[in-house]
Amino acid sequence: MRRLRAISILVLLSAWLAGCELKSTAPLVDPAQAELAFGPAFTAIMVQEKGSLVDTKGAIFAVTGTARGNVYEMGPGNGGEGGTMAFLPVRGMPFDYLLQMSGKDGFSYTAVRKTEGAAAVANIDLNPEILKTLEARGIRPIADGMNHRVESRGALDETVRAWAEARSKGGRIELPFHFEIARGAAESEALMARALTQHCLARAGHPLDPEVKKLPGKLAFGVALERIDSAAATTACAWGAQPEAPDPVRYALARIHVQAKQYDRLPALMEPMIARDYPFALLLRADQLMRGLGVGADVAAGRRLLEDAAPRHPLIAYNLGAMHAGGRFGQPDYAAARRLYEQAAAAGVGAAKVGLGYLYADGAGVARDEPRAFGLFREGADAGELAGYVETGRALYFGTGTGRDHEGAYGYLKTAAAADHPEAQYMAGFMLSQGQGVAKSETEGFKLLEAASAAGILPASAEGGRMTYYGLGTRADRQKGRQILEEAAGKGSQAAKTYLAALTGQPLPDLPSGVPDAVKSDVRKLGGREAFSLNHVNMPFMAGMAQHLGKVCGLPGKMDDRLELTGLALNGASSMLGGPDYSNPDIGKAVGAMMSSTALLAAGAKFAEQIPCDSPLAEHIADRLVAASRSNRTGAGARFVPSCAPTFGETRCACLAQIGRGVIPDIYQRSYDRGIIKEIISRNPLLGLTIGLTCQISNY
Repeated sequence: MRRLRAISILVLLSAWLAGCELKSTAPLVDPAQAELAFGPAFTAIMVQEKGSLVDTKGAIFAVTGTARGNVYEMGPGNGGEGGTMAFLPVRGMPFDYLLQMSGKDGFSYTAVRKTEGAAAVANIDLNPEILKTLEARGIRPIADGMNHRVESRGALDETVRAWAEARSKGGRIELPFHFEIARGAAESEALMARALTQHCLARAGHPLDPEVKKLPGKLAFGVALERIDSAAATTACAWGAQPEAPDPVRYALARIHVQAKQYDRLPALMEPMIARDYPFALLLRADQLMRGLGVGADVAAGRRLLEDAAPRHPLIAYNLGAMHAGGRFGQPDYAAARRLYEQAAAAGVGAAKVGLGYLYADGAGVARDEPRAFGLFREGADAGELAGYVETGRALYFGTGTGRDHEGAYGYLKTAAAADHPEAQYMAGFMLSQGQGVAKSETEGFKLLEAASAAGILPASAEGGRMTYYGLGTRADRQKGRQILEEAAGKGSQAAKTYLAALTGQPLPDLPSGVPDAVKSDVRKLGGREAFSLNHVNMPFMAGMAQHLGKVCGLPGKMDDRLELTGLALNGASSMLGGPDYSNPDIGKAVGAMMSSTALLAAGAKFAEQIPCDSPLAEHIADRLVAASRSNRTGAGARFVPSCAPTFGETRCACLAQIGRGVIPDIYQRSYDRGIIKEIISRNPLLGLTIGLTCQISNY
């Protein structure tokens, strides 16, 4: 396992401690004065939360040193960099050594306190108070970004002394970074093996593995099989194939192979573990048999294996109980589940306590007892079970089996949400957005709701859609918000249906008298969700509404939608000037058409004036007008521009269609021919000049 020491996950101590350092360009410590603080060779790994050797992302921060004279040469790490470490003994200081480390940009200095098998370290960071003290003593360290530099041994000694005086409390300094130290090859290999085991389990550890429970943060909840990152986990756990690898690493590697359906690789890993009666290997072999993973399916054989192992392995007793409760062997057998759960719970398996909690909460095989269920859920949470955190938080939120306590609920749900549990993300996100049991933060709440929605939690989609529509915790986007709500409602979300109804719940104002019935029908469709198309009858009225909603109300909020609505309003104006039937030889009809267009345009604007600009109905109608206009231009059957482009080019044809739509609302659905421009001009001669000047089309 010696090759493990060169693994690429090592990060040099100097890289970890970088920031707010005391540095120098040249070495200030005389190697002859240094001593080998940790013998001829050592490995140091930073100790993290809960005594873990990996951080909350599963990374290891380590350094190795091999004696060369009175200094250590650092092993490779941090992209291949090395360097030297010189430990200078100090007297009269509340620490043991001043450590000088070389790096690519000079030398840095840290304080080190040595204990049995460990060391504590702190940066020499200089605040304004310390700098003021140094200036009074004639020392002026040079500011270098977040760091400070000194360039003489005298300045170094005086700076370290001033720092120690300022940081010392009762003759002692708190050194925040703690390292476990191993001396010599054998101890170093053992320490590194522990760290690499945790590194592997952080990527592919089973949620019930006791070794996983020792990891920091959300890593302590393990990794579900379907959520393993195969590439990263394979790199971290590849050494599990070595004979001397510990069983948790071998089993994690086996899980990776199962996820990748590489069943042919399992026997070499599994057989030694099964021979050692390793419980997780027995569970995996039973799962293979029951699901036919690389072997012939034999549910009875898998069940017998578990029943044989359950009396001596509490973890297997719990899993077998869960199978009975879930009806894995036919109808649920809650009596068997309870017996097995109680056996496992008595042995300290937290998940079994949660399982019992479900039985009492549902009255499954036992009398319903919500207070007892709550107590079991909380015991499961205390044992580090993710489901225990979720159920305890849920019970506290709703007051099920206990008093309602939103603040307490949020504490549990926040922990579960940080572990990426979708339901907890939804509940914690909702509480944040509403300020329930926690300071209100719509922005942070929306982030959690979005994550829960992506995991398929429909109530989170409904809440996220509502917040997107109104711009709560995120940028307002009514079209996107409505789309999210419609998709959630289509999947059965009652909350989404309620929110959608609220968006258009305001009744439409009364329509002016004299408005044609066909227009009235389309306006009613506009207020709901029923499809309608722009045509020569409804175009002026719709354009009048567009004119008011855009100019007065400033709707819609998105600029590209606003431009679309403006284009529709301009089409209506062009139909008003001269009318859509100017060249009709029957002058009375031509004038009547012009008067009708003008009246309908004004009626549309008047109708829109009755709708408050800040109401959901105004936003809804503006969005629907934009959608209708856009569909008219680019929807199915829009063939004018493609058919015209070979003659005038796409840009000029799009310009022609936009102008012509005022008198030929369905122009986009027609194919171009030479007579269409004549038809536009015959309907409104004033548009001929516009086409020539704006679209640069004259020879048709």
